[in-house]
Amino acid sequence: MKIQCSTLRVEVDTFMKAYDKKIAGEETKAKKEGVPDEEGWVKVTHQGYRLVLEREKRRYARKELLKFYAWQHRETSRDVRGGQAED
Repeated sequence: MKIQCSTLRVEVDTFMKAYDKKIAGEETKAKKEGVPDEEGWVKVTHQGYRLVLEREKRRYARKELLKFYAWQHRETSRDVRGGQAED
């Protein structure tokens, strides 16, 4: 089975156009979201700065201590184990 050069060229060109669009779309999305590039750098624009701040807030909110004091940990462990009888 022999493929004609012109047919192959058309197929490759259409594929490459679609691939270039896909890559360009990913690059613009990455710039908007503040995703690090290959070297680990993030280009921060005015809009991207807000997105980076939101991401940092979410990350620190997860790390925030819910039970800061030792007695809060003890109460939680008592509740899990069955705890004391309440009056």
